[in-house]
Amino acid sequence: EKMRRAHDIAFYADHIYLSDRSEDLLILQTLKPDRMIRIAKLDVRGSTRELETTENLLLATSDHAGLLIFDISHPSEPKHIGTYPMEGFAYGLAIQGNTAYIAKSDAGKLLLVDFSNPKKPKLISSINTPGQAYGIAVQNHSAYVADGESGLQIIGLQDPSKPKLIGSLDTPGFAYDVAVRNDTVYIADEQSGVLKIDIRNPATPRLLDRFDTPCEAVKLTLDEQFIYVSDTCSIIMLK
Repeated sequence: EKMRRAHDIAFYADHIYLSDRSEDLLILQTLKPDRMIRIAKLDVRGSTRELETTENLLLATSDHAGLLIFDISHPSEPKHIGTYPMEGFAYGLAIQGNTAYIAKSDAGKLLLVDFSNPKKPKLISSINTPGQAYGIAVQNHSAYVADGESGLQIIGLQDPSKPKLIGSLDTPGFAYDVAVRNDTVYIADEQSGVLKIDIRNPATPRLLDRFDTPCEAVKLTLDEQFIYVSDTCSIIMLK
């Protein structure tokens, strides 16, 4: 499937969901490993960025629109069922249970939104970050924010109605994306490559290692074994 400005990808059952900042949101069905077809296209307000799927729902952040929620129980006929509106740039997105965590880059802010009623999502709380919040990852009772020029910010979520900053680490580059696995955070730090950070003491995160990528590391994801990095000119797999 040809796209002009693909931004993110999500999976649910045997379907692929793509955010395209030029053509908005596409849904593909995989017929074979080497063949897929487009079964739906959604025109949405703004430019879609990050995607997450859960229990027949697709959540998307979209510039100048906010958090968009779609019913994908029938993938060929997706329905837009709810919106938490936001002006400006709604960027990073993570979900845990019925809570969406949204990094708002233009305001330097993390928002917690309850979507237990997907038709009427509502704000739980928000917290300002010192930089530009681009990426977000959540594990247990902590959120990890890739905060642009301000590096990594760690936010405690023990009381979701009162999130609080509990630790930070200034990175050498521009923290654009973040992923977490157990006691380690990985940061896509643009020209500084990929950073590996020890978070066993969240109040004082510690840089462990750095991998210099050929171009600018802007996106990463993890599985149980590998780290997959998009660095604007290639895709890199690290272990």
